[in-house]
Formats: sequence, C-alpha cells, structure tokens
Amino acid sequence: VQVQSYNKWDCVVVDDGSVDSTRSIIDSYGSKVKTVLKDKNEGLSAARNSALKIAEGKYITYVDADDYIEPDFYERVYSLSNDADVVVSGSFHDSLDDNGNVVVSTINQIDNNVTLLSKKEIAKMASELDSKRLFAFTWNKFYKREFLEQENVKFQNRVLIEDFAYNCEIWPLIDLLVVTNVVGYHYVKFSSESLSLKYLPTFLDIMNDRYNLMKDMLVSQGAFDELTKTRTSNMHIKHMIAGFVRLFSPKSNLSFLGKCNVIRKSLMNGSSLEVMKYSKGERTQEIVSNAIFKSRSVLLNYLFASAIYKMQASKLKLFDRMK
Repeated sequence: VQVQSYNKWDCVVVDDGSVDSTRSIIDSYGSKVKTVLKDKNEGLSAARNSALKIAEGKYITYVDADDYIEPDFYERVYSLSNDADVVVSGSFHDSLDDNGNVVVSTINQIDNNVTLLSKKEIAKMASELDSKRLFAFTWNKFYKREFLEQENVKFQNRVLIEDFAYNCEIWPLIDLLVVTNVVGYHYVKFSSESLSLKYLPTFLDIMNDRYNLMKDMLVSQGAFDELTKTRTSNMHIKHMIAGFVRLFSPKSNLSFLGKCNVIRKSLMNGSSLEVMKYSKGERTQEIVSNAIFKSRSVLLNYLFASAIYKMQASKLKLFDRMK
C-alpha cells in the first residue's frame, strides 16, 4: 500500500485483540496509518465495521493480511471509477508451495471494462462475476464511502461467506456499477493451508445459504433467467463437491458410512435437486463435476471427492497444477 503510485489514500488497521507484536508493528508506522485497537477478538465483520467508522477516503477497499497489490493498482482502478457506487477489478490467484514458491498463478477478470446503470443488468453481472471468482470478496471492490454511509449496510457475523453476504445485500442498492479488467490484487494461498483440506461440519449448510443468497438477490431484481440460473447452478455444484472433499479430512472422524450419509442427504436436498435441472458446464472440469453430481450416485460422488482430496493433499500439489 505504501508504494502505490496513487498516494492520496488513508490506511486503517484494526488490531482485533492480538496477543503478539501486532501493536508495536502498527506503532512503528506512526501517523501513516489510523488504528482501531480492541482488547478482545470480535471477528472479521466487527473489525471491518469499526474501520468504516473512521475511514475518510472517497472509496473503501480492503487488503487481507497474506495478500499484496501491484504498485499501480489503486491508480489504474481509480482512473476508471467514473464516480460509481461500486467499482470491481480483476485479481491474481496465486497458489504457493510450502517453500513460498508459486505453483500456479491464474488471472480472473472480465474481457472488457463495463459500466452498468440498469438494476437488472447489475444483478446479472453479479452471477457473471461469481462464475469468474470475482464476486465473493471485498478486496477486489472499491465501495464509494458516501454510498455506504447512505445505505448503512453493515457486515454481518457469518462463517466463510461474510463478504459474499455483504455484496448480495449491497448489490440491489447500486445505481452505477463499473467493472474493470484491471488486474492488480494478488490473492495468495499456501496449498498446505487450503480450506478445502479443513473440516467444517456446517460447510454444506453454509453453501446452501450462499446459493439462496445469490438466487434471492437475482429473483428480487427480475434477473433469475436461464443464463443466471446456469451460472449459479454450476457454482453451487462446485461448492457442494468442495464440501464432499472436506469430509475426507482426518478431523471429520467420519466413517465410510458417515461420509456416504452426508453425501446422500446433500444430493437430495431442495437446492441440489434444483441446480441439477439448470446446470450446464462449459469447461472440462465443470462438465465432469456436474455429470458426477447430477448422477445422484453416492458412491461415485464419494470416489470423486476422495480423489480430489488426495490430489490436494499431495506434496506434488497435483490439484493446483491442474487448475
């Protein structure tokens, strides 16, 4: 942030009840940053809401702790902002091995810069962005502070999908949206720390909530048409299979029958049956995943998820190299 070519920025750092040397590091920057100091950890949503109270810039954006941005990122995005309520950029998705070497770096972006004024088209753009891994985050968004203050939308306490839920609530309120093909944010993930390798008992329920949040937003704007149904269905199947993969984490302590029961229940719930009707894969990985999920075969989904887990856990990082 400090080396940005655009230098008219304020930096707000929230120390959310840290017990390490965070505060001394913050102090070392002096007046360069504004700080919010908390004695106890209140979570991501509360931290961001606290930061918004003292932010003063025209636009609000975020940088997660493990990520970094290109030196001209803010300048390039701001030059295209057009006084929009929300501006969206592309991003790099960098997967690193245990030594910090980049295994694969993918670029997520739209083809051309787009300015939208229609509520329906703005809603449809949400499904397109989600299909390109650009909707579910706040770090590739620039939100006009005046717009946020006017609409008074707050981050809610949720697990995994805080940003997604926040964007779904904000999206119908946008009157002017700019989506750029600028790529300057690096989302960094160590393969060994992949969330896909961690077990979360409520993950599949959270993904059902995610699907319904997007669907409800699209329906409210009259934008749940054939194209957006296909996009949201493809994404939901991807996330459900990711949930099946998590069942193979040693922390799940689930037996073969236990895993099968979870998969069986998930394949037969209302959201799953709905997306089976609308999904239509385009890329090879998507076509295969959709076909296996839509087979409704518990064993086939079990074997597929098991194979993905083994590739993700492999020291050769086979799964990352296949992306």
